[in-house]
Formats: sequence, structure tokens, C-alpha cells
Amino acid sequence: MANNKDDVPKFKLILVGDGGVGKTTFVKRHLIAEMALEG
Repeated sequence: MANNKDDVPKFKLILVGDGGVGKTTFVKRHLIAEMALEG
């Protein structure tokens, strides 16, 4: 079965929290892991 980009669910995520708690790190970690799986 081909893995098309259309097969991947799309969603929006809003992270709310105090400064310095790791919101950006959380997002970057998941984006890097996703790229590693694709590549």
C-alpha cells in the first residue's frame, strides 16, 4: 500500500503554558523525529 500524504491526518495544536517550560522543545523534538522517520 502506498503511503500518500493525503493518508496522514492533519490537525492544529495550540500549546499554552508559562515561559521556559519546554513548549518549543516539545514541538521541535516531534518534528525532528517525524523527519527522521521519513528520511
